[in-house]
Amino acid sequence: MRSHLAAFGLMLSSAVFSEADSPPGYSPVAANEDGNIIARIEEMDFSAPPGSADEKVRISLFKYDSKEKRYALYRTIQHVGPSAPNLILLTRNAEFLVAFDSSGQVGRGESVVIAYTGEGKFLRKWSLEEILSKEDIESAPKSVSSTWWRREAYCFGTDQMIVRGPGEREYNVRASPYSYVLDLHTLAWRKVR
Repeated sequence: MRSHLAAFGLMLSSAVFSEADSPPGYSPVAANEDGNIIARIEEMDFSAPPGSADEKVRISLFKYDSKEKRYALYRTIQHVGPSAPNLILLTRNAEFLVAFDSSGQVGRGESVVIAYTGEGKFLRKWSLEEILSKEDIESAPKSVSSTWWRREAYCFGTDQMIVRGPGEREYNVRASPYSYVLDLHTLAWRKVR
């Protein structure tokens, strides 16, 4: 009986600890607004050390073929980040693809956000210090491995990404949630709230 209770307690505590560092908004698949283009993170070699040349992370793009009634691979993007992104988003017309955070290190490093064209051309990457104000970075909740800088990210129009920061309901933060917009034509971030 005691061994069952001990095993149950261990399972429960490991679930609590794994939840504490779970990524916000994880999504290995994204679609554009009408769903005719889908992006998917794939080809990860989990045995390779993070950031090594052996770790090949690709983002594959699929287009819907209405005659065949299926999605067909039409482009592959070699991801330039140190590991698989935590979230990918496509703009409305799939002109741009944006990758957020590295798996296991949300908000850390030089590749917090990476932008590509829909054709797969790398545009730019940003560190958190290049996106948020110093005050917003300081107000974001932190763990040993991550800075929980975003509650959500979504596309707006054909060329903008909006990122909303955590508020009182997320992570018990006292600060008001902030919002930043990335213009994908100018590759400039601006705070809107």
